[in-house]
Formats: sequence, C-alpha cells, structure tokens
Amino acid sequence: MRKDIENRAQEKTIEQIYKDTFNLLKAVLGNKSQDNLIKEFETQLVKKGKFTQQHMRILNNIVEAKAQFKKGKLNAHKVNDARKEASILINDLIDYTQRCDLAMLEKGRMKIKYKESGKDQIADILTADNTTFVFHGTRIGKVTGKTIDDATMDEVNQAVEAQKSKNTIEIDTKIFEVLKKELGEFEIVL
Repeated sequence: MRKDIENRAQEKTIEQIYKDTFNLLKAVLGNKSQDNLIKEFETQLVKKGKFTQQHMRILNNIVEAKAQFKKGKLNAHKVNDARKEASILINDLIDYTQRCDLAMLEKGRMKIKYKESGKDQIADILTADNTTFVFHGTRIGKVTGKTIDDATMDEVNQAVEAQKSKNTIEIDTKIFEVLKKELGEFEIVL
C-alpha cells in the first residue's frame, strides 16, 4: 500500500512538472506540439543566448522523466532530481516572460512635462492596446476623441493585458493635440 501511495505521489509530481513547464513554453512560444516547442525553445531561446544549454538539458530531462515514469522505470531519487531541475527552468521561464512584458510596456510609456498654475508638473503617458492613458496627480485619464476622460485602473490593466499579445505599439498623433488642448504646452521627457 505504501508503494502505491509513493507511486501516485511521484506520478502527480512528474505530471505537474511537465504540465507547468509546457504551459509556460506555450505562453512564450505559442500553442504548439511538444516536439515543436522543444525545437523552438532550442532555436529561438537557447541558440540566441536567452537561455543556456543547461536549460535545454533540463527540458529534455523533464520529457525523459515523464516517459520513463510511464514505463515504470523511474525511482524516487530521479523524480526528486527532475523536480529540482524543473524548478530552475520554470523560475527562469517566469522571469523571462515578466521581462518581456515589462519591455513591451516600457515601449509605450513616456513622460511629459507641462505647467499648471505656473509650476512644472510631470504626467505619465501609457499607450497599450491602441488606447492612451494619462496619469497626472491622482487622476487617471483616457484619451478619447478630443478629450481626456476619467479612467480606472481596471481599464488600464485590461489594455495592458491585451497589449501583451501584440508586438507593436501604435500612437495616433491626434493624442498629442488632445494633450496640448487639455494640459497646454508640454515637452516629452525621455
């Protein structure tokens, strides 16, 4: 009975490691088959220096560990090794996706300096999902048509989430006209 419980725990561990790893790979590389994900991981991320050969070895070990377990040839020690190695790869994949998301957000972000009541003020501009948001003071505004309307953080978060699936950010020049009308003369601060 103890052996059955250990086997089920090991099976759950291997299945969870495999599932977590390949879900992250699908988030980074797109929804593809296991073999295509492994090939793309190697060509797009390892060979381009974004991940190391050790990461490739870990990925192959995870796939092998799952196959070995299904054949009944994997012991507790190897399951534990696969779990430890997988945590390295999973953490590095999470870090990579967060860095990519942050880099994309930074592309659509800028600061503007304007005067209000004779004093210099700074406002942050964020463009995501073809929507431009203005953060000045405690106010969040969304540039719509010819005005800046009030917006919520939920709207900002939705636009940011939608932007993650896009590779480019487009800013309509009319936004600068609306900003000039609402805030007066301003300078873009980089």
